[in-house]
Amino acid sequence: MLRAPETPVETYLIYVQSGDTSKIPDLLEVLENILPKNESGWMIPLIKPMSIKDRSLAGGRYFHDLPDDLDTKLLQWIQSPNEWSSGVALDYALGQGLVAVLEKVDWSSFPDDGLQSEIIGRDVMREEGVLSELPGFPQARFREAAKESNMLSTLEKTIILKGTSLFKGISGEDLFHVAQAMEEERLETGSVLFRRGDVGDCLYVIVSGEILIHVDDLEVRRHVKGDYFGEMALLDGSPRSASGTALDETLLLKINRENFYDIMMSRHDVLKGVLKMMTERIRELTERYAHVP
Repeated sequence: MLRAPETPVETYLIYVQSGDTSKIPDLLEVLENILPKNESGWMIPLIKPMSIKDRSLAGGRYFHDLPDDLDTKLLQWIQSPNEWSSGVALDYALGQGLVAVLEKVDWSSFPDDGLQSEIIGRDVMREEGVLSELPGFPQARFREAAKESNMLSTLEKTIILKGTSLFKGISGEDLFHVAQAMEEERLETGSVLFRRGDVGDCLYVIVSGEILIHVDDLEVRRHVKGDYFGEMALLDGSPRSASGTALDETLLLKINRENFYDIMMSRHDVLKGVLKMMTERIRELTERYAHVP
């Protein structure tokens, strides 16, 4: 575990996510000063700009079970019967443009539906997609997936859900099943998502944009990227106590009560994780309004 520094590490990690490379030296200096030597030794190579091979060598000094040949291991994962492992490895190989690995994939036995086909479809539709120029790749088999590539893939939905507090305690593989049941909803600025008094039967997660929760002209709350709302409607189905309006072009993921319950009953880890977070949220609201006169 990392020590709890006085300088919040999260603030500096934002520089990495923003792609502002001019801030990297400052971040590296901070990490070297606040982390124990062993922990800074394996964390800094993840941030410092270097080739994959150099990063792998650095990791090998601390993690002795890393594969010796990354390309061989990636190929094994891509052709794995586990849809989650295959999809993650395939997405990485395409993102890195690892043609040497992709050329060895046995596409004739590769599934043309599910997570893998979504990832393939998005690459095929890109102007500089890797697979479009790959010798022997059967584009015709994945044509339908390519037509639907403007939608988020299940892998992307899984990553988005993992970033919310509601699902943070659930493993990626379990959360993958929730993502499969999530539908997209796009709203223009000023569009009404629901009105006060409407029957509530959906949980929403904001991918981008902003939703204003309000009662007539009274602002109740604003939800932004990464927020979730509507979870109580999944439990009791009561009418909405407020209205929801898009303040910007907004992309949402939503799941209705029936699909949510089906997943909860078949995936107990998901059920426990969601109930824990809902309980914490109810406790937070109770404590907040207990002090309101």
